[in-house]
Amino acid sequence: LRPIKLYKGVPCPLKDKNPEDINFYVVRENTE
Repeated sequence: LRPIKLYKGVPCPLKDKNPEDINFYVVRENTE
């Protein structure tokens, strides 16, 4: 489980998005 979040003051490639707008997780399998 990898949480995705934006940090205040860090440039974001998503236009007009704030840290409060982004709230999701990436679920991936760790097969190395």
